[in-house]
Amino acid sequence: AAYGVISSLQVIPITFEIAENTALLIQRYPTSFGKQVSRGIADAYIAATSWSNDLILYTLNTQDFAKLSIAEIRVHAIDQNAPKWA
Repeated sequence: AAYGVISSLQVIPITFEIAENTALLIQRYPTSFGKQVSRGIADAYIAATSWSNDLILYTLNTQDFAKLSIAEIRVHAIDQNAPKWA
């Protein structure tokens, strides 16, 4: 179930590098991460965290993240309706 997945996650603190990369993503991709985008800044921090740590960004957010074509991040969208996503 979802709890098993969540309990295995590692918390990654926001570093100066992540903050810098967040600003770069907002600047490079304003239509995805700009102030006018709902949750844009929060999503930029998530994307920058995966970019800064060379991690794949796994997400259930198939509406937003899965549609992004951003060279700096690798996104793996999970279909939350799939029977074995957890």
